[in-house]
Amino acid sequence: MNNNFKSNIESLGKSEALLSILDEYVIFSKTNKYGKITFASAGFCKISGYREEELIGNSHNLLRSEDTPDELFLDLWMTIRSGQKWHGEIKNKKKDGSYYWVDATIMCEKNEEGEIIGYNALRYEITNRKKLQELNSTLQVRIKNEVEQNRIKDQHLMQQTKAAQMGEMMDAVAHQWKQPLTVISILAQTLNTKVSMKGNAEPEYVKKKTDDIQMQIHHMLDTIDTFRKFFRLNETFEHFKVSELIESGIEIVKNQISSNKLDIKIEGNDEAKIYCIKSEFIHTIINFIINSKDAFEENKIENKKIVFNISNKGKKIVLKIYDNAGGIPEYALRNIFDANFTTKREGKGTGIGLYMTKQIFEKIGAQIEASNIEINGEQGACFIITI
Repeated sequence: MNNNFKSNIESLGKSEALLSILDEYVIFSKTNKYGKITFASAGFCKISGYREEELIGNSHNLLRSEDTPDELFLDLWMTIRSGQKWHGEIKNKKKDGSYYWVDATIMCEKNEEGEIIGYNALRYEITNRKKLQELNSTLQVRIKNEVEQNRIKDQHLMQQTKAAQMGEMMDAVAHQWKQPLTVISILAQTLNTKVSMKGNAEPEYVKKKTDDIQMQIHHMLDTIDTFRKFFRLNETFEHFKVSELIESGIEIVKNQISSNKLDIKIEGNDEAKIYCIKSEFIHTIINFIINSKDAFEENKIENKKIVFNISNKGKKIVLKIYDNAGGIPEYALRNIFDANFTTKREGKGTGIGLYMTKQIFEKIGAQIEASNIEINGEQGACFIITI
């Protein structure tokens, strides 16, 4: 008998110890059926900052955060008054004005007749979790904004590089128009002289001269159309032959190629196709040619060669572009694709070209590498694009 009594006392002591721990650390409260607090655990008092006597007799509205929507509490009360259990997350306000979040479960308490006589609320704090969620949400917004800003920046850089090339392009147009305009002028003068001397001219003669004039005009229109297509903002992805894209780039800068006596070759698989934005890819081709041209001038190279080699590597297309213009300085290879980095003399380069070239290739899932090569004793730069 004494042993049973002793065992019961020990069990009671353990239970009281457990209840004491639960009271201290568990956020628990009881209310009557009108929502007035009748009991608050020490854990509840600790997190809210209120003493138990300040909570007893008050409703939980004492802790309500101003930004908690009315709809949440309406749903809560409708649920528990119907005898159902309510579960959700609530933002509460401490006595000192700061806030904390809890994950709450509220259940009704009934008497023997099954009537609701009060409610029991069990909660645990989730403030840190909510802060992490808010931080994650903020980071996602910031990342989205950064991506959008970078996209806009890249668009501006693309237009900036095209604008930087426009001066050279206009020089090319002027040069290419000079000859046909001269021819048209001579043809018109010849026709005018013929008519003035004889009073009229044979129809066949007039037709031949006017046909010649028309041919020169068509050549001028073709030149303008080529440049118009290049500078037009075109965001349409399509499949194009790599060889044809290279040829289009060469056509645009053919005046610089001719005047600088550049020997450009396209080798390899001329049927290989890629999925890209035409004007952007052509822009990269022009950039490679112009960079080589400038390097030839800088290093005073006489026998100027640029090679575009197209090959296949498994399912990938490899475009290898190399020249014999002297190569890239070793110190520059690591930073060659950085924005605003250039190896050219002041006023000669902006450092945007190769940066934008890399951005364009990455946009279509391609990788670009830069290195130096030596072919037949001649040094040159080599770019390998794997698409």
